[in-house]
Amino acid sequence: MAAVLAGVLFAFGAFAPLQRALFPQAASLASPVSLGSGGSLSSFASLAVLRGQWLGAVVLGFGLAYCTVDISQTALRLVVAIAALVETASLSWVLHRFGITWPPFTALAAGGLATLFGFAWGCTSGGKRKHQLETLFAGRISRRTFRTWLDADAPLDITGERREGSLVVCEVFNEETLSETLSPSDYTALTQAFAAAGARSLMESGGVLDTAGGDRLRAIFGVPMPAEDHATWACAAALELRRSLETFCREALHRWEVAPDFRIAVNSGEMVVAAGYLGSFSVTGEALEFCHRLCIANTFYGSRILLGPHAFLLAQSSVEVRPMELFIPPGQQAPEEIYELLAAKDQLSPEEAERRDTFWKGIVFFREREWDLATAHFETVLRYDAIREDGPSRYYLDRIAKLRDNARKLDWEAAPL
Repeated sequence: MAAVLAGVLFAFGAFAPLQRALFPQAASLASPVSLGSGGSLSSFASLAVLRGQWLGAVVLGFGLAYCTVDISQTALRLVVAIAALVETASLSWVLHRFGITWPPFTALAAGGLATLFGFAWGCTSGGKRKHQLETLFAGRISRRTFRTWLDADAPLDITGERREGSLVVCEVFNEETLSETLSPSDYTALTQAFAAAGARSLMESGGVLDTAGGDRLRAIFGVPMPAEDHATWACAAALELRRSLETFCREALHRWEVAPDFRIAVNSGEMVVAAGYLGSFSVTGEALEFCHRLCIANTFYGSRILLGPHAFLLAQSSVEVRPMELFIPPGQQAPEEIYELLAAKDQLSPEEAERRDTFWKGIVFFREREWDLATAHFETVLRYDAIREDGPSRYYLDRIAKLRDNARKLDWEAAPL
């Protein structure tokens, strides 16, 4: 729009006095209607200068419009705009020194108008929303998510309130081994590459990246922008994260001969949502703390992804799982189930589904204290894949061996949570 308005001004000769005063050799270009009416330039040269003015107006207009809209800091936008306008004016002088006539007034008008339009847009609700998104979530959500939130109608007032959402937590549990095995430079390169791969996967899955360190990743789903399917969304993100990090680990083994031992947890629940002191965004609450405990519990069971009970309740129609443990949450009487997340719905191969069902039966026999039947089923699961041992089956076989001599009532409060 700025380029069009500048073109209209040029067409009606608004820049003619300045052009005649500073560029007398291009006086015939005071406006397009004067082209070919005679002047110091040939018709071919006149046409070239005219096209140059239009091109300059379009380039500078679009460039400054993009900068003033995309840059969130007002002072920086002003500096960029002034610098661009000064450079454009200087370019005309440099070209003149080489015998090339290029009046810059149309381009300067387009750039000035674009800057004004950009600042005016920044004062609108859309501009303020964009500024708020950039302040709170720059580098923490994907460009696709940013555009979706920018166009959404839901407010972004994050002053501290309780919201329900889902969390995905990923932690590395062999960090000490990695630091002892690798040189400082290789250790730094590996952990930074791991964090980058995990962060990219979580953001591309639609999550808000809350933490991305060398040994921990955390993303939030359904917060601050509400989403009814946040648990399903988080489960899909966890599965994609596992695939991405397994690929990374294969590459790490090839390059460094060691790889991170990562585990993932998914949990849903109510959490406190707020913007921090420095404008950052984060969440707190029991749902977050339990998600971290779930992640650690993976190391006891030998599982890769554990799923909290509320997350399973919300996402059960879209995932394939197997039961892992009953536990009694603090302040409650009845036990709840946690699950191992295996795949998206109907994405298990026939052999994987059979292995899942066999493990499930083993869990049922274990809880009924049918040690022999439970042992047979867990050993069957192990025989399905002799190369990659099934960690949860091995965990329950070891647990049965300790319980055989003392078949006491199973204590769900003793679960490693």
